[in-house]
Amino acid sequence: MQRSRKNENDLIHTSEQQVTSAEERALNAEREMSKLQEQLKEKQLEHYRTAQDLQNQIQKLIRQTPETINDATQTSMEGKEFFKL
Repeated sequence: MQRSRKNENDLIHTSEQQVTSAEERALNAEREMSKLQEQLKEKQLEHYRTAQDLQNQIQKLIRQTPETINDATQTSMEGKEFFKL
């Protein structure tokens, strides 16, 4: 009877340890998941900013294109005038 009670107590103790261990692992997993979610948010923000920068650069280049074409046309016409002389 005493031996049975000791075995029962040992089983209870082992079960409690397993539960505690499982809870600790769950908490660690939650912490890790939170950390990864934060890293994901940072990366998403970084990508958003990069995309915005690229859009701004594209818009700037689009605005410059007519000016560049005009400059090239003017240079080309000046070259033709030079060769006519």
